[in-house]
Amino acid sequence: MNSIELAVRVDLLLYALLINIIMIVYINVNHKRKEYSETLFQWALLSVSILIVAEAISWIYGEFGNRSQIAVHYWSNAIYLGLIPLPGCVGLAYFDYKIFHNKKSNKTNMFYYFIPVYIGIFSVIYNFIKPGFLFYIDSLNEYHRGPFVYSSAYIMYAFMIIVFAIFYRDKKTMTSRVFRAMGIFILTPVTGIALQLKAYGTSLSMPSHTIALLIIFLILERDKMMRDPLTSLYTRHNFEMRLREKIKRCESFSLILVDLNDFKFINDNFGHLEGDKVLQLVSEVLLKSTNIEDLVCRYGGDEFFILVEHDYEIMDSIIHRIDNTLDRYNSKNNNYKISLSYGKLFVNENNTLSIDQLIHEVDRRMYEDKDRRKI
Repeated sequence: MNSIELAVRVDLLLYALLINIIMIVYINVNHKRKEYSETLFQWALLSVSILIVAEAISWIYGEFGNRSQIAVHYWSNAIYLGLIPLPGCVGLAYFDYKIFHNKKSNKTNMFYYFIPVYIGIFSVIYNFIKPGFLFYIDSLNEYHRGPFVYSSAYIMYAFMIIVFAIFYRDKKTMTSRVFRAMGIFILTPVTGIALQLKAYGTSLSMPSHTIALLIIFLILERDKMMRDPLTSLYTRHNFEMRLREKIKRCESFSLILVDLNDFKFINDNFGHLEGDKVLQLVSEVLLKSTNIEDLVCRYGGDEFFILVEHDYEIMDSIIHRIDNTLDRYNSKNNNYKISLSYGKLFVNENNTLSIDQLIHEVDRRMYEDKDRRKI
């Protein structure tokens, strides 16, 4: 392999690595209080980056005839092939949390999601005992594929398809964006690996993983910027932009206006710092009670808006989850009770009302609910 071919292959890997680093830096700079899903996404980026470095080293130290580089050439390939299922396994954990929002369950399931990694590591150990099972490096430092070189990758994607099929049984909790992202996460790397197998000597597998993660980043993670600094919720501007888009596309959706009852009492008697903690608590409860595709915003002061992508039937279940969570909190807090009032409105595709009219109507309904609670 001449220097030009080596540069082309390594450059592609380095560009992919640079994209991963940019995404990692962006997440850390713009999200000081990272959510659990962002942490998992970062681990996916790091796992791909590790494999990119291993593959780049294998190309750099794969100079034909250079016997002094055999050890580095061998172990860089061993690390690459042993850990090739790692991004997919971390991805399973990431989508598990995106769908079910259960951190404790996610950590428990992670042991099972990493089964392909265990198989990959075992395969590398077996290859050391029986060279050629996955690959071997000859005395002239030339790399040769074995019959099971990508067996762990095949197992990984078969495993992912099975797990995603299990996830799909709970499709009611799975939003369309998450479903699309799952498809991209499987199809893009599979295409890259297939092309790499067909065109021997190309480096498309890990760059295709990077492309998949970049698309997922744009679909699921990037719109977390421009958040309210106190609650990390979307701002009023974000909400009104989404609302305007829904109306323009003539799409049906639901609106829930949430208002804190007696918030002034908490501020006056326990201080504004305590009031801020209440706002943060309510924000967290709203996020955990909604789907990832729903938009939750701090509209102003102690008012929040939830734009629900599903039909009106789900509004009551969201409110029920919110109230149940707050009831559990209130049972442990003797200083004050947190309660909310709600305005609910279903907007169908034939809507003729403007944004101001919709907000006015849902606001009116919220005050009706607040008056009922005082009786």
